[in-house]
Amino acid sequence: MKYTYRHKKFTAVFTDEDGYFNLTGDVEGGSGACGDKIAKIDGRFRLMNSMHLCDVKTGVPMHVEANALYWAKKGSGNILSNHLRISIEDAMLLIDKIVVAGVIGTAIGEKSKKDEMARVDDLRHKIRAAMTTPGKTIYDIFNGLKSVNNNLRKNMEKVKMPTEYLGNIYDIQSARKVRDKMLESLEKTMKAAQKLPQLQADTEQKQVMETYINGLRERWAQEAKDVVKQAQDLSDEYKNENETDNDVTFDWDKCNEPAKVKALSKWLECYPENIEEISCDEFEAHGRTYLVMDDEEANRRWDEYLDNYIDDCLEIPEQMINYFDRNTWKEDARMDGRGHSLGSYDGNEYDVTVEHNGKKETYYIYRQ
Repeated sequence: MKYTYRHKKFTAVFTDEDGYFNLTGDVEGGSGACGDKIAKIDGRFRLMNSMHLCDVKTGVPMHVEANALYWAKKGSGNILSNHLRISIEDAMLLIDKIVVAGVIGTAIGEKSKKDEMARVDDLRHKIRAAMTTPGKTIYDIFNGLKSVNNNLRKNMEKVKMPTEYLGNIYDIQSARKVRDKMLESLEKTMKAAQKLPQLQADTEQKQVMETYINGLRERWAQEAKDVVKQAQDLSDEYKNENETDNDVTFDWDKCNEPAKVKALSKWLECYPENIEEISCDEFEAHGRTYLVMDDEEANRRWDEYLDNYIDDCLEIPEQMINYFDRNTWKEDARMDGRGHSLGSYDGNEYDVTVEHNGKKETYYIYRQ
């Protein structure tokens, strides 16, 4: 699906490419994803603008949960409202729920942190006791450390303990290595426990957001259907409006290069009055600059460009200038095509054929 809308103040394109709705265009002062500006000029584009980057089947905004949580935590009601397609009042209420969920999660996390640190302290004590109690044999030390390791694996599932060392305790020095490894792992566990309040707060907030978003999915799916129909209906309306518009009655005589203006207007799908003539080859539309030339003019400008490139950019030693073959160099450079030299914006050449005063002519367009 692709619809193009030509307005006196903008050109808009609405598509469903790559599985997402896209509203882009050219409007005075900007181009690309400028749906906000387009919708201000013509309110009929509001739904299409709100569906920009939403799934074409489900209507779900791209990265909906991550983006919604980010803006909710930032307290940005306006952005959250636009992202979820809800009212600003509902957005502010959702932000309040997210704040409360964060407070609750932090409290739960603080308790978990306290319990985890208490277990770490207890296990540290048991490790030291296994090593320092008088009268312990190597066998006793081995069994003591093994018992602690079992507790570690039971109580702290996220910590991988050095179990491979436990079968290699032949003397007190080996036992100390195992002890140090265990204490090191406990230190990592202690650091991880410090993050529990924030992790639990994030979990609680995510659950609240997921529940809220699930409540919007049915409406979003309906909006995805509605926007497709609206896009088609609006396309028909624009076609009818354009049939009676001043495109036919435009005074081409006021243009210095009417055929080129017509060619650029056709290629951009915009009104000719939106195009300003800068020179015989250079034109501006919607804040962008273009070169428009026939084949002969393009070749001549291309040759001039290559000569200027040689003179200004190639650092040819003075004693070698007489040996440098300009024509051969330019032949090689022309292998890249005219667009590579004349299309300074994207390196491309575009062509369009128009009829003016009964004569058909092909023009070549280069964006600057």
